[in-house]
Amino acid sequence: MTIILIIDNDPSILREGEKFLSQDTSMTIVSAPSVDKALSYLEKGNIDIIVANYALQIGDNPLMSTLQCSDIEVPVIFYGRHPDERVIIETIKSGAEFFLRLDGESRAAFLELRGLIEEIIRRRRAELSLKRTVKDLRAIVTRNADAMVVLDRDGYIQFVNPAAESLFNMAETDMLGKLFGFPIVLEEPVEMYILRAFRKFIAVEMRMVEVEWKGRPSYLVSIRDVTWHVHQEEELSQARDQLEIEVRVSREELQHVNESLWAEVNERRRAEMALRESERKYRQIVELAQEGIWIIDRKAIIRFINPKLADMLGYSAEELVGRLSYDFIHETSRDAQRTAIERRKQGIRESYDCDLVRKDGTKLVTIVSAAPIIDEDGHYDGSLAMFTDITRRRQSEEELKEAKAQAELYLDLMGHDIRNLSQIGMGYIELAIELAENEDIRDLLQKSLDSLKDMSRIIDNVRKLQREKPGEERIASIDLCKILRDLKSLYEASETGDVTINIDAPSDCLVRANELVTDIFANLIGNSVKHARPGTAVVIDIGVDRIKSGGIDYLRIMVEDNGPGIPNWLKDKIFMRFQRGDTRAHGKGLGLFIVRALVDDFGGKVWVEDRVPGDPGKGARFVVILPAA
Repeated sequence: MTIILIIDNDPSILREGEKFLSQDTSMTIVSAPSVDKALSYLEKGNIDIIVANYALQIGDNPLMSTLQCSDIEVPVIFYGRHPDERVIIETIKSGAEFFLRLDGESRAAFLELRGLIEEIIRRRRAELSLKRTVKDLRAIVTRNADAMVVLDRDGYIQFVNPAAESLFNMAETDMLGKLFGFPIVLEEPVEMYILRAFRKFIAVEMRMVEVEWKGRPSYLVSIRDVTWHVHQEEELSQARDQLEIEVRVSREELQHVNESLWAEVNERRRAEMALRESERKYRQIVELAQEGIWIIDRKAIIRFINPKLADMLGYSAEELVGRLSYDFIHETSRDAQRTAIERRKQGIRESYDCDLVRKDGTKLVTIVSAAPIIDEDGHYDGSLAMFTDITRRRQSEEELKEAKAQAELYLDLMGHDIRNLSQIGMGYIELAIELAENEDIRDLLQKSLDSLKDMSRIIDNVRKLQREKPGEERIASIDLCKILRDLKSLYEASETGDVTINIDAPSDCLVRANELVTDIFANLIGNSVKHARPGTAVVIDIGVDRIKSGGIDYLRIMVEDNGPGIPNWLKDKIFMRFQRGDTRAHGKGLGLFIVRALVDDFGGKVWVEDRVPGDPGKGARFVVILPAA
């Protein structure tokens, strides 16, 4: 129902207006004899259009100025008898929609007025509908939690949203016009690593599709931060606001003064075409996206859903719009989704796992990137979410976990049984050595005993590598000086030869580690003893001091010896699995690999250098860096 306010101090004109206009049942007529009386109606806020005598625009209290001072935005049509062109132009310039001449028959004039009112109301409603649609589509792009970038055909950046600025740690002005720098791979998702900060890489999934941007063929790139999932995949296999286009069509651009009605109508039509083009661009981006997208309102009702998500759920978009979003959340994720909606109301955007339920009842495993939608008053008005199907990835992860657990079970069983058999065998061989009278036979038995001991050490090393997994052993404060003193006593009292170990350490040398830290220095000291020059007394110097790096305190431990040293070509390889130097000592090349694995797990570093710089033959120095407690 359209409510029309007629303002005229001539009762006859008011009666004629009410008579002719009220013939249309869709119009309700309200009349006022003065501007002051009209303001009392307008303050209630339910007037759709004003029809007023031009005489009310003349004098000390002109109608248009009064409306503008009161912040009332209602279309106004003036009428008058025998106006000149200057009066009409001044009226339109003051903000009126139209000036109606009452030079002829009143009935014909009011019928023309009714047609004008219908056209103005239809046009305003179309404008409001288009603006609302543009607002919704803009929210999808500008509030997107994923980075979105538009490239031209040569790979140069034409647009970025705030999420892309955050992902690349660059301002929009620093990115526009720059070469994107990544390969263009259409349709298929590409996983890669991006340098986010100093020595910090993040894993992203990048998708590209062909779009039309500002009338030119372009590429739309969506980039999602999948670091958490990639880290999870790597661990199991070893055992990404604002794409923004400002559509600015000011009220002045929609109200250009024109001397004729048709010129005004054509101007409005041009504005409508611009809004439709903007809507088409945003809609194209959303409908071509490879992720499922929906917008829900503050009551969790689906307000918009793109074809991709509808297809993922097995419905048409029409079946989903207007439905409660929880109806499509699997029961295993429903409580978590309610909690997530509460976090959207707090203004939090995030990514998380969410299980959906398809039309056929089957589960759809997804990653969700969700962001809140805030209205003009700063209040929560719903949320935007993008869904990526990871059902196959989740199945692969579960299968890999099961296979890994099975392999570890076999390893535990085999290690236990083999170690027991080895202990029995070593016992018999030691007894045989004691009973053997022939020296050659004792040498052969001793070699067999050494082989069994090597096999036991290999089993121990494998178990240490298993325990070294992050989180397997609890990290605590460990007294490193005590460990070094115990190792000194052990090796100096052994029968392996003339061994001297010198320790220079502060009184406080606590590190953040666990009991396996002993194996690091037992391996290093043991290697110095095993690989010493024959007939030469072994001298091992151990120095401990405190250093700071990146604002964190560390202990630096240097273990150096007077042995044959390590050639330069071997320094980069010696910490690799099964790498051994040219030596007569027995070993499988696992010792230093275990050292590197343990140090990495404790958050430290280890490397080897010459004891005498530039002369590898005068001994080696191993440097270990561990976090101080």
